[in-house]
Amino acid sequence: MEILSFMEIVGTIAFAITGALTAIKKDLDYYGICFLAVITAVGGGIIRDLIIDRDLPVSVDNPVYVIISLVTALVVILFYKKSCVWRVLLLGVMPWDWQHLQLLELMLQ
Repeated sequence: MEILSFMEIVGTIAFAITGALTAIKKDLDYYGICFLAVITAVGGGIIRDLIIDRDLPVSVDNPVYVIISLVTALVVILFYKKSCVWRVLLLGVMPWDWQHLQLLELMLQ
């Protein structure tokens, strides 16, 4: 696997997570979450391919990117509640750490 292909897959996963989390925050159903994750993940590539006048966009020619986006959206749906629990636990501790880091930064300037 080439490094460029690897980076495309990592970018697809990152954008699919972003789209799925945005859809969850807007209280969409599972179909809406999957739809927004796929559109967010492959939409930029489709626009790029249209701008450079490519005959067939890569995500249409190779459905791997859509499948990766759907699987990522399903993983986000499954683990969203568990991540919220960890986020609440960490945010209870983190504000104190942020304040200490800000104080240390001010003292070092």
